[in-house]
Amino acid sequence: MAAIYIGSPHWIVPVAIVAALIIAAICWSYGRRTPRQTPWLLLALLLKIAAVLMLALCLLEPLQSGVRPRPGANVFAILIDDSRSMSVAGRGLPAGAEIPVWLGDETKSWRARLAQDFDVRTYSFAETLSRFEDREQLTVNGRASNLAGAFAALTAQFSDRPIAGVMLLSDGNRTDEDAQAAEQLPDCPIYPILAAKHDIPADLRWDRVQASQSYFETSPTTINADLLVSGCDGQQVVTQLIDHKQAVVEERMIAVSTPDERIPVRFQFRPDEPGLAFYRIRAFLESERTLADRQEGPRSDVEATVANNQRTIVIDRGGGPFRILYLAGRPNWEFKFLRRAMEADDELNLVGLLRIANKEPKFQFNDRQSATDTNRLFQGFENERPDVDESYDQPVLVRINVEDDQELAEGFPATAEAMFRYDAIIVDDVESAFFSTDQMLLLREYVSRRGGALLMLGGVNGFQDGGYARTPLGEMLPVYVKPPTSERIDAAFKLRWTRDGMLESWTRLRATERDEEERISEMPSFRSLTVAGGVKPGAVVLAEALIGEESRPAVVTQRFGKGRSAAIMIGDLWQWSISRPEVERDDLATFWRQTLRWLVAETPRNADVSIEESEHGDGRVLLTATVRNAEFQADDDATVEFQVTDPNGETQKLTADPGDTEPGRYVAEYWATVSGGYRVSTRVVTHDNEVLLPRDAGWVQAPEEREFRDLAVQTDYLRQLAERSGGECVTPDSVAQFVETLPTRRVPVTEPWVAPLWHQAWVFACAVGCLCAEWGLRRWKGLS
Repeated sequence: MAAIYIGSPHWIVPVAIVAALIIAAICWSYGRRTPRQTPWLLLALLLKIAAVLMLALCLLEPLQSGVRPRPGANVFAILIDDSRSMSVAGRGLPAGAEIPVWLGDETKSWRARLAQDFDVRTYSFAETLSRFEDREQLTVNGRASNLAGAFAALTAQFSDRPIAGVMLLSDGNRTDEDAQAAEQLPDCPIYPILAAKHDIPADLRWDRVQASQSYFETSPTTINADLLVSGCDGQQVVTQLIDHKQAVVEERMIAVSTPDERIPVRFQFRPDEPGLAFYRIRAFLESERTLADRQEGPRSDVEATVANNQRTIVIDRGGGPFRILYLAGRPNWEFKFLRRAMEADDELNLVGLLRIANKEPKFQFNDRQSATDTNRLFQGFENERPDVDESYDQPVLVRINVEDDQELAEGFPATAEAMFRYDAIIVDDVESAFFSTDQMLLLREYVSRRGGALLMLGGVNGFQDGGYARTPLGEMLPVYVKPPTSERIDAAFKLRWTRDGMLESWTRLRATERDEEERISEMPSFRSLTVAGGVKPGAVVLAEALIGEESRPAVVTQRFGKGRSAAIMIGDLWQWSISRPEVERDDLATFWRQTLRWLVAETPRNADVSIEESEHGDGRVLLTATVRNAEFQADDDATVEFQVTDPNGETQKLTADPGDTEPGRYVAEYWATVSGGYRVSTRVVTHDNEVLLPRDAGWVQAPEEREFRDLAVQTDYLRQLAERSGGECVTPDSVAQFVETLPTRRVPVTEPWVAPLWHQAWVFACAVGCLCAEWGLRRWKGLS
């Protein structure tokens, strides 16, 4: 605020006396005139007195003083949003090519006036904050709007200099919204440019896109999304699902009836290949189908932008092959149907270890009938090989589908290196005495530490009949194992899936609930059931056996350490296939494939790859490989190489460095610059030169997803910025008037100023004007 004071206070008394005498003389002079025009005389008298007072005031040298910004001492920043969302016109803000015109150059009136008092710095921001001098550097093509990062960079850059204010031109659609809670505003007022009124242009955009996928053949992949439609009422909208081969998988036509509408869209499909694939969903107006079919890029005659009309989704159906060890105490029907089911799945590799002859007691009192020590199974044949064949106190095991002669050559694995190579282990009809104590403890390590899966099937030598009570293997099972003398069910019973079982995708074999209930009702009866001593806490019963009015657990699962264990208490599940009503549809085979896929779905490998994207949407991606040796201990002496393939098919190789957080972790940083799906292939060379090839991983880089999430100007957020910082919103047309008021506002660095009022021309002009008016009035009215 400016203040006025007297520059020559010692002249106050003399000037007052002289002015009083002059005024008295003027009053005496006017008093001698005729009073016939008293009002006009009084007006003329007041004009002359006013002129005398003004001239008397000038003799006292009145001064005006105040403070103003010290020229060049305070920084005033102009922040221009250079992201792609600023290309959308029709919202009341300068957009696209209009921004350089609105900003002008340094000779433009409001920018020149601003530069008189402040050190003006002009910046653009998208992914990062950058200063520019030439307005032609504004491309409005940034892939992000990191406003919080721009504020932080500006504050850091001028930490030792005062900032008078920030003028912000942005639509407020920021892509670093996750960092907004910790947003640090500059210690100065912020003045957002905000139109008094703005419209929302016509637009189609996707929101809440979610993909539900599984590894199971009867569970389709489902994509749920909301299509937000603005300003397209009365038109037809086409939605499409496009696969990685650019073929249209599904197309739907939607009629829009209201100006603003949220339309739920759902696609269900079954990918024809396992592993990683990228799918797209897109929407366009039926009237612009020609442009959409040509794929000519972001063009539209109706919409403000079509950059948000499509979304890319990564679908990962898993990949193998997964190696599963099946151990059976005798050849049985279950293995036959299980193996037949696996022949239709290239991702599952079933390795069999079947006992075809049991061992004899090592000490017996009767005389042996044979002179050799081989198992009786080999006796009587001409090609008997005592040095190779199992001895009488060893079981005879048959290996099926092994990779080489060394695999399972010593029988069931007895070392971590031999056992941990399998993703899941199935134990069927084998008594606990078959395993040594060390093997049982190793099985416990296999599930709890390695993260493997264990499935035990019912049979005459399983669960309590096999003596698994109070054994390490029995402790892993999801059911309590009764003593061997407990009851056994040999009556016919039916299966009933529980609510938890109906919710599991791997237990469902039909597309709808009604068809699934019909399938269950047509299932055959079974006769062999092992009765559990109870279900352990935390275990989930998926199916029950109905015996009269009673129900007993039939299929039970649980988590155990890093892995999982399951129990199928039925001993004659193979009857499901024999008694099927339709020869062409083998539900048992499908059930086995889905069950084994569920077992191995979360089993870790010797090398796993994970991807972490930056929360700011700036394209930074952290690739991490976790490497373990054959015993699943962290391997700190491996070489890891990533190969990243971008959406254009170009590849880049990255060598990972050991991480500093956990042993066995190797990390590399990648910056994605192109929108679309990225695929990561990994090659790991362990310390003993073994080459590991983890399955491919991938991610979708979609900065436009956040950038064009909402085309409306975020007025509430911009007004909040102004309120929190002590600034105000400015319309684009009133910038010049706003700049004129800046010197009168609070700024960090100021300087005093003093201006003499008596030197002002208007003061003398007013005094002379009063005298002229008094003279003219007297002449006009004939006052003498």
